[in-house]
Amino acid sequence: MGFVLLILASWGFVGLDVLNKLSIQRGANIMCSRSIMSPNSSLCWLFGLCVFLFSQVTFATQVTSSLWIDSDLDKAIKLSKGKKPLIVNIHAGWCAPCNQLANEVLFTQAAKVLLKGAIGVRFDFETKKGRVFTTKYGIIGLPSTLVLSPTGKELGRIQGYPGRREFLKTMKDVLAGRASLEVLAKQAKASPKDPAVQMKYAQALLFRGKIDKGRALLKPFMKGKDRYAAQAFRIWGRWLLRVQRKSKPAVAHFMNARTHFAGSPYESGFLYWAAKAYQELGQHKKALALFDEWAKKASKKVMPLMYKADFMVHYKYPTADIKTLLKQVMKGVPQSAWLHYLLAQVLHREGKRKEALEAIGVSLQRAPKRAIYINFARQLAGKGRRPSR
Repeated sequence: MGFVLLILASWGFVGLDVLNKLSIQRGANIMCSRSIMSPNSSLCWLFGLCVFLFSQVTFATQVTSSLWIDSDLDKAIKLSKGKKPLIVNIHAGWCAPCNQLANEVLFTQAAKVLLKGAIGVRFDFETKKGRVFTTKYGIIGLPSTLVLSPTGKELGRIQGYPGRREFLKTMKDVLAGRASLEVLAKQAKASPKDPAVQMKYAQALLFRGKIDKGRALLKPFMKGKDRYAAQAFRIWGRWLLRVQRKSKPAVAHFMNARTHFAGSPYESGFLYWAAKAYQELGQHKKALALFDEWAKKASKKVMPLMYKADFMVHYKYPTADIKTLLKQVMKGVPQSAWLHYLLAQVLHREGKRKEALEAIGVSLQRAPKRAIYINFARQLAGKGRRPSR
């Protein structure tokens, strides 16, 4: 049986290779109203993609989502019976690291082991319940995986996804109490001149609701222009926008950060977040104008336009406008896996499932282990799970 599956997987990669040769050279042309492929080519493409997805599901030891309670912290607290800690993951479908964490840990045998002595809960950041959880527990970055006591008190968290091995190692430390606020406070006191330690403690204070104290620790860093200064600006800005949902102060903060870091590699990141804050205020033209301004100043126009396309897809701007921009950008980087993923999103919104599969197939050929592409392709092919947008 294993040999047969190996052959099928190989066929999948061959099919995807054919897919790549047929389409990457004319990637932007997928946006045309008619298919660029002959019927036989399309069949080869879709066969290769489907077999590839089948092999991914087979070789990755997947477990069912029944391990995780969906968006119900009260139920988890009740099931813990005052004994088991809670592991709470907050994610979003558009978040690439969230998808990677789900595929490599949360929906594998590793999760079964992890949840033997704990209760698992997952919240979608974009839902009403997800927003309530975000505000209550101070979620500023995705994915965030929190360990809570049986009563719901935070014991520690992992922000982001550092990879399977590091995630599981850090989770073990958090469960053992080595990331509590008390432990972080001792570390901060013992290493007052260590910026990484101080930054970690400042974030923990914010997360536990000690806002003034956390802000006071961050403020001195904002006078500098190094990576810790940029990190301090990001933390406080995201806190304003995602947790407190104060879009106007967030705009002012990110624009100030952009000026502070003008000409540095950090400037573009703050510009992107300023655009997000404008978007939350409903000021769409101002949001898009920031990307156009960035493109005018940039020596290479591709990067700001890629960010603009990503932004427009995320916030569901009119598909015609997005496709016009994608066609322009893809002339410069026709082999970009991410641009083909964005194109697949647009085509899916337009109900063009076949063309969307073709586009995501190119992404998979370029980056076959990227979970966000795998999960979206599964959704399009009706083969399985993808976190909701």
